[in-house]
Amino acid sequence: MGNDSPHRRTAAVVFLTGLFVLLIILALPPFALFPASAPGMLQLHLLMELFSITISLMVAAVL
Repeated sequence: MGNDSPHRRTAAVVFLTGLFVLLIILALPPFALFPASAPGMLQLHLLMELFSITISLMVAAVL
């Protein structure tokens, strides 16, 4: 495998794209994701995220 491997090139493109997106996100002005009027939204989101990860792990364990 030389330095011009298609997999290496693809990995480099994905890495550089992710780095570019991260720099754009860091350049954005800060903003509140959850307004103060909805204090339970963060807890609900985290609970649904935990449920999603649990289901994903169970599916991955079966495959």
